[in-house]
Amino acid sequence: MTVDEILRKIEAARGDPAMLALTTAEIVLDGRPGLREAFEAAAIAHWFDARVLSVLLEADPLEAADLYEQMKTLPMVESFEARDGHNVHEATRLAVRLRMKREDPAWFQTLSARAAKCWTSDEPEYLIEVLFHRLSANPEAAASELTAAFKRWEREGRDEPRQALGVMLEELVRFPLDASARTRVLYLYCRIWVRRVPLVELELVARELVEMAHRVEGDQQQAECHALLGDILQAQGRVEAAVIEFETYRRILAGLVAREPENAAAQRELSVSHSRIGGIHERRSRWAEALAEYESSRRIRERLTARDPANTDWQRDLSVAHSHAGRMYETQGNLVQALAEFKSHRRIVEGLIARDPLNSRLQRDLAASHRSIGKVYEKQESLAEALAEFKMCKRIIEELAERDPANLGLRGDLSASKYNVAEVYVKQDRLADALDEFEANKQIISDLTALDPGNADWQHHLSVSCWWMARLFWRKGDKVRALAEARYAAAILSRLTAIDPSNVQWESAWIGVRDLIGELEAA
Repeated sequence: MTVDEILRKIEAARGDPAMLALTTAEIVLDGRPGLREAFEAAAIAHWFDARVLSVLLEADPLEAADLYEQMKTLPMVESFEARDGHNVHEATRLAVRLRMKREDPAWFQTLSARAAKCWTSDEPEYLIEVLFHRLSANPEAAASELTAAFKRWEREGRDEPRQALGVMLEELVRFPLDASARTRVLYLYCRIWVRRVPLVELELVARELVEMAHRVEGDQQQAECHALLGDILQAQGRVEAAVIEFETYRRILAGLVAREPENAAAQRELSVSHSRIGGIHERRSRWAEALAEYESSRRIRERLTARDPANTDWQRDLSVAHSHAGRMYETQGNLVQALAEFKSHRRIVEGLIARDPLNSRLQRDLAASHRSIGKVYEKQESLAEALAEFKMCKRIIEELAERDPANLGLRGDLSASKYNVAEVYVKQDRLADALDEFEANKQIISDLTALDPGNADWQHHLSVSCWWMARLFWRKGDKVRALAEARYAAAILSRLTAIDPSNVQWESAWIGVRDLIGELEAA
């Protein structure tokens, strides 16, 4: 390749990072066909060494070792210390994979199948790499294996493998895949990143997913996709749109259960659909309707648990049903029944934790049970008992959040636990302690809303935190800061009530804040 040809190629690639990466590789590998083949094969994998090259090229180990030594000198290759190997630079690797997929799909599929054979360990980091390649080599089978691995790690409460899987899926979301593989990739991507990626972005992915699911997936998978989109819409405060998705979710499942009454997985999902719709009624303060949905959900879960008492998934689902029912009894003022339901929830969760003490999902459930029981004690004016429950909740969440600092959902839980402790301090007239907790709560929730301004629940929590801060500053005599906090809360609630005028809780909070501002201005 002459100097003029090189300059023309570089000029043609200007402004296109992927084309520039490919052009650079082409220039460096010009006249070295054997090394070019090895380089393109190596770009299929996230990292490689002589053994991996040998498998990818089906080459003699000595020949692969020689090629590996040559590869290490290329400017587009760097050391991958975590595996004592090397990798092709990320931009170049992605560009090579995409070009090969488009221009020579058969060879790309062959190399992907070979790459999947490079690792045989069941450790999550290697299994994820294998699944990454199998999704291109054997998409239908790999999609099922991917879902099974995710569900296993979710059941076991293993956050690290799920996060690593999320990183892999983030790359595949932008890569052309077979439809059967792409639907599973999009679904799990949204499930994993729902509290880590702005909801507006996830909504776009979820809408593509729903459209694809109706073309290539069965009834249950279609239903789950509608539920996922509903969850994302609800978190944005778009309740009417969420209801449409949840009703579609339930309608599909009800039809499936009618056709296949022994399908336990479909029955379980039907119980979840009742819970989701119950949550909508609860959000709108329609307590009787919410309780009816939650009870329908519980009846299904009781039948499933009676059928298979050893099934820990059914046991956990039943514990959640007790929690839902307890919350409704609490709202209706039946604190004795509420406490009984919450204690049933905790009893089941503690039994599951005894079998699996490191399960972070169960630990989070346990924290929630402490919070629920603490709220009942608080309403019964048993403040010491309430504070003990809230502190136990906060301790569990602090440990989980420390282990998984990127989990925005856990950070939201942590802010809520601090809020609960602060409320009890106010009732105990420990104003300095209360203000410390509220300030910590507000800082956490402010950071979360900055990361995802479209999350309506976090916006509401922020407004409540500001409302409390305003009242405490007023009691301390600092009316300037009190008024600033109250006006900030009012601005948030004004936006939220515009999104969902039917939300009684938001409307009531907005009226309360406006009254507080009036009192402060008059003072």
